[in-house]
Amino acid sequence: MIVFLVIVFLVLLIIVHELGHFLAAKLFKVRVEEFGIGFPPRLWIKKAGETVYSFNALPLGGFVKLFGENISDDEKISEEEKQSSFQHQPSWKRAVVMFAGTGMNFIAGWLIISSIFMLGIPPGLAISQVVTDSPAESAGFKVNDFILAVSANGASVLEPKTPDEFVNFVKEFRGQELLIAVNRAGQTVKLKTVPRIDAAENEGALGIAVVQKGIEKLYPPAAIYEGLKTAASISYLIAAALGQMLVGAFSGQPVLENLVGPIGIFGIAVNAGQIGIIYLLQLVALISLNLMVINLIPLVPFDGGKLLFIIIEKIKGSALSLRTEQTATAIGIALIIPLFIVVIVRDIIKFF
Repeated sequence: MIVFLVIVFLVLLIIVHELGHFLAAKLFKVRVEEFGIGFPPRLWIKKAGETVYSFNALPLGGFVKLFGENISDDEKISEEEKQSSFQHQPSWKRAVVMFAGTGMNFIAGWLIISSIFMLGIPPGLAISQVVTDSPAESAGFKVNDFILAVSANGASVLEPKTPDEFVNFVKEFRGQELLIAVNRAGQTVKLKTVPRIDAAENEGALGIAVVQKGIEKLYPPAAIYEGLKTAASISYLIAAALGQMLVGAFSGQPVLENLVGPIGIFGIAVNAGQIGIIYLLQLVALISLNLMVINLIPLVPFDGGKLLFIIIEKIKGSALSLRTEQTATAIGIALIIPLFIVVIVRDIIKFF
């Protein structure tokens, strides 16, 4: 069930992005020749009106094919066709169409985050780290387990509300067996462990780190406002991190270790879904905002590259030649494909 939900959410993010381009094109009466999910070969196809809708075999994104998008400089079309040709629209309209996909990704992230604020997350203590070769690892504790209660000698019982409460209780009963109940993916699991009397520095008696998690439930107006602020803040942090990564790449720093491809994203999403639907929604919102930022990179075939073409055209006062655009696109793809392959291979090695 979780795997199915993850697939549905990821496909919906693709649809949302392409729907932005589609609706903006329709708004300006630009003919949409095809609306595709994934890339060919085609698995399913249906034509409705002037648009072909397709579901394709390669799940690497989606596309909206616009009439006149790749029209050559010397190609002649009628005045009637120019009305529905993308290339013959004013630059501001083309910019809106190109930006609409990323705009929809931001709106999707914003609405998902707002819905999380409306639902709220009950406060609790979550395990954020398990130290290797520690009592906690031996007992079977896992990251994202939520601590429900801890008892010693079958008598002293604590339902910790803060990290300090839990840490102080464990310190009090060092060297004695503890029974700790945790919530793991909706199931209550009871684990036995003995805190170390002499623990290594910065590892603690059990060898775990705990953090307080929870989101206050808000009424819709406040949730929508907080969702907007949070989505904007996350988008800024993603853009800043991406900028630092690019600077690091040009300065010779290793950056591939921090990159995750579609297989890795799928694996992380499944893990989040197993913890709870709220955590899956948080990840989906984060992925949507990541898609927005990445698509604004000024490199073709990203939307940002196409927006850059429009800006250059506006500055120089004339359109770039089709050959120039095709050359820039080929260079962009030549840069992206090898990186994409390396990231996928790393994902396969890491997750399988």
